Amino acid sequence: MDVKTQETLQQNEQNNGFPLFADQSQGSPAPQGTPTPQKPQLQKIKGHYPTKTSINLVYKEKKAGKNFTALALFGVFLVLLAIFTKFMVLDQIAAVNDAEYLYHTRQDQLATLQRSNSVYDQVEAEYSHFGIGYLSQAELDRHDRVNMLDVIDDKVGISKGIRTIQISENTAVLSFLTLELKDMATIISRLEESEYVSYVTASRAATENYTVTYVDQFGTRIADVDDETREAVTNYISVVFKTPAAVKAAQAAAEGGERQ
Repeated sequence: MDVKTQETLQQNEQNNGFPLFADQSQGSPAPQGTPTPQKPQLQKIKGHYPTKTSINLVYKEKKAGKNFTALALFGVFLVLLAIFTKFMVLDQIAAVNDAEYLYHTRQDQLATLQRSNSVYDQVEAEYSHFGIGYLSQAELDRHDRVNMLDVIDDKVGISKGIRTIQISENTAVLSFLTLELKDMATIISRLEESEYVSYVTASRAATENYTVTYVDQFGTRIADVDDETREAVTNYISVVFKTPAAVKAAQAAAEGGERQ
């Protein structure tokens, strides 16, 4: 019984002048004419069972726009991070690896060359034995044959009708057929312009007969045309070349004059 109910019973007892409940311990009946006290009726509280049989535990986010913006910014960050990683990390690592591979390759090549050159002294000794190391002074004074032919080809050329070229020591003798005097003078002056030529002389020989045969474009003799016999004068031009030592001295003097 709560406090409010007790206060209500005490107030009823004071108003009626008798106790709310009779004392039944004495066993005597209540006097006649005395009203029998009634128990107060307790107020019934109506209740009901819950009708909802399920519950949604998913939290509904009310700020979906902000979350979408955050996700978009995070995606952009991932893209920028991937680009940075590709160009500033992965590409740099690949470049370092390539440089390291190239370094090791060059190092291996250098080691191979060093092993190959380890016998250089022996090779040099053999080369000196078969090369210029054991040449005589006369052989050392000979002009390079290839250079002699290059000078003749450059200054004279095959268009002038060179018949033969004979080389002995540092002298080359050129023979021509039916060479006019003016052409001979031109050839001599051109040869003397070369820095490798010491001097040039010319001479004429006796008249010679030679046969002219006419051929077609394929080199086949033309049967309808008879061969002709002509006379020709053989001209000789002797070209004396400088020794290698004289060439070097002339080049050194020319360089010294240009510097001054």
